[in-house]
Amino acid sequence: MVRAADSDERMRNLGSEALAPTLDGVAAGSTLPPPVVQTFSAPRQVGRFVLLRHIGSGGMGAVYAAYDERLDRRVAIKLLQHAETADDVQKQRVLREAQAMARVSDPNVVSVFEVGEFHSQVFIAMEFVEGETLAQWQRQRPRPWQDLLLMYLEAGQGLRAAHAVGLTHRDFKPDNVLVGKEGRPRVADFGLARLGAGNPVAAPGAPEGVSGEKLAAPLTLADAIAGTPGYMSPEQYSGGEVDARSDQFSFCAALYEALYRQLPFAGDDLAVLAANTVAGKVQPRPDRSEVPMEVHQALMRGLS
Repeated sequence: MVRAADSDERMRNLGSEALAPTLDGVAAGSTLPPPVVQTFSAPRQVGRFVLLRHIGSGGMGAVYAAYDERLDRRVAIKLLQHAETADDVQKQRVLREAQAMARVSDPNVVSVFEVGEFHSQVFIAMEFVEGETLAQWQRQRPRPWQDLLLMYLEAGQGLRAAHAVGLTHRDFKPDNVLVGKEGRPRVADFGLARLGAGNPVAAPGAPEGVSGEKLAAPLTLADAIAGTPGYMSPEQYSGGEVDARSDQFSFCAALYEALYRQLPFAGDDLAVLAANTVAGKVQPRPDRSEVPMEVHQALMRGLS
């Protein structure tokens, strides 16, 4: 049994560590970013998990560094936004999808330890990964195409493991992959992109109200999917059904960007980007690229 004094000291140590947030998971880093304004209140404790500090927010909710008193370990706690006001059907759907995540056991997927409700708020307790996002890893320094390809292929194993149990990510991108200090990538948050309501993304040909959107911002399609422009599949832009093939498309878009330092589809605003994506107008392969043609052809198949 952990003594109370030891527990308090351990929690202080955990809370004092510098943490860096990600949109759909948690990574430990060397510096703490500016505080993120919380969009809903959080309790001091969620069940047996003591919340230490708020370290990030995204479209899905807020993420906290926490301490598991029973198992004496660090965890990340996500409190899902909108869950307090969701009806029973919506809440049960979210719980089922989060529980499905917990069934995925793969070294390239962020582990989910527990899913539940606390005072009518849905929470997910997950693995606390010490490291950085794949996006940060890519920006650290120029990396050979071989290293980039191997890292993405390993992350792709996480996607494959989720697809094997019927889960679709719906928002694969380098910001949603955590790279641990040991160099292993882990994909975070499968199947949870349905939570929350928003306005559907306008279909190509109906640009009113979407010109000038920040392309890096996540967008939620009402009660259907969420995605990030630049990585979204054609069916996501049009509000169609999404399955594993859409994740494959997003995976190839992210890998294309990593290898060529540009997204596969051009567009200064959402309407143009969506139109080019739906039309399959992939940007030309950069001149003098060292990426083998076999790799490029595989990317083109994935984006077709």
